[in-house]
Amino acid sequence: VEKPCRYSISGVSVIPFLRRIYRKSPMLLSNAEKLPSEFERVSGKFLSWHYEDQAWEGLWSANPEGYVDSVEMKLSDVDIKLHLLVEHGNIGGEISMKSICHVVPMFDYLLLEGKVSGDTATITAFDFIGGERKNFFRFFAKRDGVVITVSPGEGAQDWLPSAPVRIGLHPSNKSEDPYDQLFETCKVEKEALMKKIRPDGLGR
Repeated sequence: VEKPCRYSISGVSVIPFLRRIYRKSPMLLSNAEKLPSEFERVSGKFLSWHYEDQAWEGLWSANPEGYVDSVEMKLSDVDIKLHLLVEHGNIGGEISMKSICHVVPMFDYLLLEGKVSGDTATITAFDFIGGERKNFFRFFAKRDGVVITVSPGEGAQDWLPSAPVRIGLHPSNKSEDPYDQLFETCKVEKEALMKKIRPDGLGR
């Protein structure tokens, strides 16, 4: 009876398989050596995104509470409020201010969409009217720690001050809902509009 080759598994020789592994071993080792550095590069990029995103997120206005050096922040006397959410450098959120009430009083705030690049962001204010998206204006934000400088961009002349303004980040407070700061911004203007649309005495 012929004895099976001691270099076989279930009668199948493993020699060709081992030869293939041997021939490819330099490439496999090279790839294996790259794994730690590649992981470090990807994880470093992810962490950079994470901390950069966090630095932008939150409610920003000219009246943030809780800073002992608020005078040194040199914040502007404006009613602009930004609520920013950021993921991998992509901005979402809302902007609230009285100039919105003068143009579109049915909204308390406009939606935001933008992109962060380092300490600067380009942001578009938009909303949906009649089911269609309408871009209202664009602005630029430059972050310096807990202060953002807002500068007008395309179409912003009727919405934002012509000169750059400075607003500060509200300290994180999980019990505070940022939307409480945004709602009813245009309450007076909205009521005036509704009176024009539905004069007293006509009912609902």
